[in-house]
Amino acid sequence: MIRKALAFTLVILALLCSCRPQPAELDTGTVEEPLWSNLFDAYWKKMNTNYIFWLLDSPDDEWERIYDEYMPRFKALDGIIGESKESTDLAFSYFFEISKELSDLHYSLYINATDDYFFFSKYEYALMHAEGYTDDEILRAFRDGETLSISKNVSTTMDSILHDSFGISLDSGRPEFLSHEEPSQYLKECYVFSYPDYGNCYILGKTSDNILYLGLSDFLFSEFLYVLPDNEAREDAEKFLMLWKTAIEDYLSNSGEDIKGIVIDLRGNTGGYNSDIHLLWNCLFKENLHILDTRAKDGMNRLDYGPWVKYRVQGEAERDFDKPIALITDKGTVSNGEVTVLLFKALHDCYGFDVSTFGGTTAGGLGTAITDSDPYNISDNEDPYILNAGQFNLGYYLSCTTQNRHARYRNGEIYEGQGIEPDVFVDMTGSSDTRLEAALNWIRR
Repeated sequence: MIRKALAFTLVILALLCSCRPQPAELDTGTVEEPLWSNLFDAYWKKMNTNYIFWLLDSPDDEWERIYDEYMPRFKALDGIIGESKESTDLAFSYFFEISKELSDLHYSLYINATDDYFFFSKYEYALMHAEGYTDDEILRAFRDGETLSISKNVSTTMDSILHDSFGISLDSGRPEFLSHEEPSQYLKECYVFSYPDYGNCYILGKTSDNILYLGLSDFLFSEFLYVLPDNEAREDAEKFLMLWKTAIEDYLSNSGEDIKGIVIDLRGNTGGYNSDIHLLWNCLFKENLHILDTRAKDGMNRLDYGPWVKYRVQGEAERDFDKPIALITDKGTVSNGEVTVLLFKALHDCYGFDVSTFGGTTAGGLGTAITDSDPYNISDNEDPYILNAGQFNLGYYLSCTTQNRHARYRNGEIYEGQGIEPDVFVDMTGSSDTRLEAALNWIRR
């Protein structure tokens, strides 16, 4: 999952193929001298062992060709890392060219070259590329620390939706739990939980004809409930979750108001904790639900994979929810945002839930970058045979985050690097929220 950072198709036959020769076992990658060629050599070897998507990104030994192509370029730059601004800029441009082709939307690269600090994020690259920026413009933005604007048609955020669609502005600073009962264009009432330090915004509302609206900027409820030493944030998170689950549980037990349907807004959702999936959604269904299969690396070679393991969520509802559920997505929907899309797809495919998705194609990054207990925070002295996937560090000079698990939908479909297309494509046009309107109108059909 992408967690707090800006921090998941090939045919199944290719995934099942095991007869192709695998590369010889490589060393784990160290930087003997602070030269650019040594840094690239160590990075290439570490990616060879730690990166999990080689069946997608190097089915025909493309990774060896990357080495052959770029090693001479890095050798031509050789000198102490960071000694020359010109060589530093060129080195970062080479890493950018290599990195932008990878499928992993959780991938990020940090280079520390003395006074120069460079950062690349595949997720941010995907957003800027979808906006229509050229690679040269995107490279300059990463290199110079610039921000390129992203239109609402590509991706938007929950706080901008709160302001633009619902007419509510949040105060900055402390965590805020807001009860807003003045009717807006779309909602007659809503509750908002926001924690500005994390950039999160959660919205629970209801239309005048009893359609529930749930908007989620991410999945950090587990952080607020169990990790942060902030009592106010924990109480606000508990209050918000209670309102959501109580509305569903009261309806299913016939003790609450009738609900005509639910809109779940995942635009700009950057993911978060796997455990949030259980906190939020098991109140809607009663049976065990198989959503995904996941697998990890189990050896040092590039194609050493463990078995596919089923990922399930256990339902806790008295009965299955029986009204329409509309999801809204865009290019900013990633990680656990996409897992949630597949959870509702599985509810439709397995149990016949009335589900449809609206908006744009998601980012395409479903795996796990950091597990909830963070066992994949790999340091230089840890055994790569045990922690042989995910992020790695090359001393002071370079660190890389990449997923440690590969995910596919329950039927074998792979969305990594591709994204999940909505059932109904809807562009954001004009001043109204056309994607929200399409979701509401489908429920009212």
